[in-house]
Amino acid sequence: MARFRGSWAGILTTYYTGRVATSGGGNAIAIAAGLKTRCKDCSKVLAGAFIANLVADLTAGDPLPNAAVLSLANLIEIGIVVTMLRRLKADRDFSRPKALLIFYGLALGPAPMASALVAGTYLHLAAGM
Repeated sequence: MARFRGSWAGILTTYYTGRVATSGGGNAIAIAAGLKTRCKDCSKVLAGAFIANLVADLTAGDPLPNAAVLSLANLIEIGIVVTMLRRLKADRDFSRPKALLIFYGLALGPAPMASALVAGTYLHLAAGM
C-alpha cells in the first residue's frame, strides 16, 4: 500500500510537469524492500512494485498500454539499482561511504536513464507525446 501511495503521489505531480516524474518515493520504497528481501524472494517484491505502480497509473487515468509500459520502465529502474547493489556487495550497510556513493551513482545515473529511455521512446512513438 505504501508503494501504491508513493507511486500515485508521484504520478499526480506529472500532470503539472508534462509527464516528467518529480518524485521517486514509490521507487525508494520498492528498492528498500528489494534490498531487505532474500535474493530468491526479490522477484515477488519486484512483481508487487510493478502491480502497485500499474494500479497507481490506472487510478491516475492512464490507459492500460501507457500504464503497463510506464510501470515496466519503473521496474527496470528499481531492478537495476537492486541488482547492481547486490552484485557489488553494497547492499548491506549504507552507513559506509562507498556503499552510499555506489547507490547514488546508480540511482542518479544508469537506472533513471534506462527507465527514461524506455518510457520516452514509448511515449514518443506510441502516444505521440
